[in-house]
Amino acid sequence: MKIHAICRALLLGIIALVYSTSAISAPAPIAASRFGALSKPLVQGTTLKGNTAPVALNNALLPDLIVYWSAVGDPKNGKFEIRIKNIGAATAAWTYVVLKVYHVSSPGAKPKEMSYHATVPAIGIGKYADVIIETKLNLALDTSCTIGDGTNRIVESNEFNNRNCGPVDS
Repeated sequence: MKIHAICRALLLGIIALVYSTSAISAPAPIAASRFGALSKPLVQGTTLKGNTAPVALNNALLPDLIVYWSAVGDPKNGKFEIRIKNIGAATAAWTYVVLKVYHVSSPGAKPKEMSYHATVPAIGIGKYADVIIETKLNLALDTSCTIGDGTNRIVESNEFNNRNCGPVDS
């Protein structure tokens, strides 16, 4: 009798485990955060492929990060000063800015893509954060592309305005 009860309890435990990890299980609850009622908005759309901008299904307000400016003081030392601004309607969590430099070592040489990144702290609504990336390259012949949320870590109201690309200007 004891073995039957143990087997039954084990079987019920396995069934509960399979049900809880299957596709028909209930979604995990979303934890509250200090920035609002939800820590992660439910999203419709995609940030990696396609042309659909994310829309919050739960009416949560979303941040929107842009590269406000990306400048080089002296192209010979390769130091970029970058300002990321949140033009959205919610605070943006920390993320990474990615800087891609298409480096030309000499006139006529083929550009070589080089990537750098820096951590961007959380940014409030209408606020900005400044970051510095030092490449130690002579950028006189180069072009660059600065990507505000370079790893798509943050769900934004507009995922298509994160880039600032062009020739390196001093």
